[in-house]
Formats: sequence, structure tokens, C-alpha cells
Amino acid sequence: MSQNDLIGTPYEKPTRYVGPQSDLVPVRGFPRIPLTTDKKYPLAQFALITKNPSTGTQGDLYYLKRFESNGDATWVKLNAAGSGNGLQTLTTDSGTATIDVSDNINLLGASAQGVSTSASGADATITVADATTSSKGVIQADGNDFVVSSGTLSLANDFLDGDITFNADSGSATTATNALTVSGSGSISTSGSGSTLTIAGSGVTTINTSTGGPVTVSGNAITINGTANEIDVTGSGSTITIGLVDPLTETKGGTGQSTYSTGDILYASGANTLSKLAAGSNGEVLTLAAGVPSWAVAGAGTIVLDPIETQTVSGVSSINFTTLSTDYYAFMLMFRITVDNDGAEIHIRTSTNGGSSYDSGSSDYTWAITENGTGRVSATSAEIKIIQEVGNTGDEFATGVLWLIDPHTANDTAVVATCGANSTSGSWRDNNGGGCRLQSTAVDAFQIKADSGNIDGTVQLYGLKAPT
Repeated sequence: MSQNDLIGTPYEKPTRYVGPQSDLVPVRGFPRIPLTTDKKYPLAQFALITKNPSTGTQGDLYYLKRFESNGDATWVKLNAAGSGNGLQTLTTDSGTATIDVSDNINLLGASAQGVSTSASGADATITVADATTSSKGVIQADGNDFVVSSGTLSLANDFLDGDITFNADSGSATTATNALTVSGSGSISTSGSGSTLTIAGSGVTTINTSTGGPVTVSGNAITINGTANEIDVTGSGSTITIGLVDPLTETKGGTGQSTYSTGDILYASGANTLSKLAAGSNGEVLTLAAGVPSWAVAGAGTIVLDPIETQTVSGVSSINFTTLSTDYYAFMLMFRITVDNDGAEIHIRTSTNGGSSYDSGSSDYTWAITENGTGRVSATSAEIKIIQEVGNTGDEFATGVLWLIDPHTANDTAVVATCGANSTSGSWRDNNGGGCRLQSTAVDAFQIKADSGNIDGTVQLYGLKAPT
């Protein structure tokens, strides 16, 4: 290297220099950034990047810090010109910064500011000190009060180790097993256990609400009285119950009733008032009297026809009915059936033993029908014929209505029928007539059947109340 590469007072071996100390600077001009292979220089050697360098920027200053174990040179980039490159100034919370011999950067916070700093290797550590009224830490201290201006303040389980004083109620707070216990004074007592905070109003008698409805306390029970006839709020022990007033009034959507019996009917007995009408007696009808509903005996000529039973059958020899209640004076049977034997007749038989057997003696019945104007009569028979013949092809069928009249009295039980059917020729034939059971014994069951083969179809039985 030429003499012109030396800056300051030149000396080949600065560490052995014993001459005058003035103007002696161990600085050497470098046409590039110093490398780890630039290790022929002594420790504390400075390298200043000269004009038009191949790497780096003119004016950059490097310092030979140390030699590594493998012999590589470690250069630290400095800058004395304040151009923004390199290490210039470290500013802390009014503290100072130093670089130790272990290549650590120590950031030192100012005392009594709540922050301390340290460095190890490539890590810089900033430690928040305990906050006091004179040391801010992470909480702003305003006089003797701590103020959290933003964010969230979280307290660890073991944060509290003494009493906390609350301005309100002059009470205090203590900790016990991760619980915060707030102690009131005067009319309020508080306690804490585990993670539960309990505030008890042992001395509270009345709290006025914004709507004027009071909250009353009796023992451990708290009662909040809302608007009358609307909502009840009660408390017992650790339970608070909020519910509707029982019964809820009619004008609030309720019924005003708390109990009901089977058959009760609700009706408006007056403006905004609901009342109950108890169930009437069997056979009575609902009517209007004095502007309100009531039960009354059905008027003369009134017919009450009740559905009793419906049967849908397929491939049966007969359809039996054994539910002939004594509540009814007569029974009406409606039917639509088909037969599987062409030309089958439709018959009726009765029973006096609940359907265990059906009367079939040769002189048990008498009957007479008219088929399309042709009369057919039998003075004695084993059944009552109601249809002369039914075809069994295509859509041929039989239908009709018959009445079983007054079967419960010890008189001959009459059957009256109005029927029709497709005959074996396919033409429609009216069959009107009837008959009776020739026996003065009450009838309690009957059946409809074909004289041969089986029948399919649907039959419906109705009961007629006795006229009044």
C-alpha cells in the first residue's frame, strides 16, 4: 500500500509507537468495504472508505473489533459524519447506551422511570419495573392515582396482596385463594370464595326504580314488583325467578283463569273479561241466552246425528256392528260395496247377544222390497233382503242408506232401506223397502252381508238421538 493510502500520521506498527501522541490516528484508507479476510491489520485499526470505492460508500468508517477463533477479522461499521449510516446514537428513556467487550449493546433506562434495559449477545431486553406513584412503569401515575387511559388492564391471580380501598361505600377488598372479596359497610355486606364475588344486601329494605316500582328484600329473598298483573320477579338463596303473574289478566294476553275442568269453554262474559262455561249434559246443545253462550236441551225437531264407526273391508263374508249404544234411538248405515259373485243378494241380520251370533232362523224375519217397480215379498225368512242382485264385473257396485229403528226396546226391530245397484245385466236398479226382526227382544248388534261369496267396500254407522 502506498504512503498516500495512510491518513493522519503514518506508522507501520501503531501498537509499538512510542513517539509523540498528537495527530496519531490508526486509520487506513480502503477502496472497498473491509472483509473478514482483511486480517493483516492490528486490533483497533480504522478503515475509511475512500473516493470511488468498488463497494461501500465514500466516508464510511469501519473499526477492527476482534479476530474470531477461525482467524477471521470482525469489522464494525461506524460513522462519525452523521449521515445516517452505521451506529450513531442510542436514545433510551433518559438513559445511556454502551457496547461492552462481548459485543453486547446495553440500553440503560433512567432511574425512577419504571423501565430498565439490558443486552446479551444479539438480544436487547427491556424490563418493566414495578409501578409506584413516582415510578410510572406501564401505568400512568397522576399524583397518587393510577390511570389506564387505553387498552385493557388485567390482574394476575396473585396480583393482590393487600386491601384495595373503594371510594364508594368506604369498603375494602381483600384476596383469598384467587378470589376478590369486596367488603362493604353499613347496609351492604360482601364476601368472596374461589372465583365467586358475593354482594349481599343484608340491610337493604327498599330500592326505588326509574318507573317507581320498588324492589323489596326480606331475608335472602329479593322481590321486584313490576306492573301489577304482568310480571313477578322473586329470589330465594342463589336463585332468581322471573315469571308471568298467575293468572295473567285478559288485557295482557292471558285468560284471567288459573284452573280448568274437562269440557270448560272460555267466553267473553263482559268487556275485557273471560269466563268459563262448564260442560253441559249429554244431549244438550250450545245456545245463546242474554247475549252469552249456555247449554240447553235441544229444541223440538232438532236432529243430532253422531258418527259412531267407519269400516273399510276387503274379501269378507259380512260386516258386523256391535257398538249400538243406548244413547241413540236409531242407527243409520251408509255403504258402497262390491261383490265377488255375480248376482249376489245383500241381506241384513240382527243379534241379541252382542254379535256372538246372528239370528238366522227361517221365520226370524219378514221383508218386502221394490226393484225397479217390481215388488218382492217374504212373510218369513232367515234374513232381511235389501238388494235383489248385484253384478260383479267392471265398475258394478251396490250402495244405499238403511235405518235400524228403536233396536233397544222389546219390540220388533224395523229396518228401512233405500238402495241401488248394478244388476247382472249392467243396468241400474232401485231397491227400496225394508223388513223387521220378528221377536220382542232388544237388538244390540247387526250385520250386512251377501248371500254368497265375499264383499269389499266402506260402510259408515251414525247414531240418532231420541227426539225431544
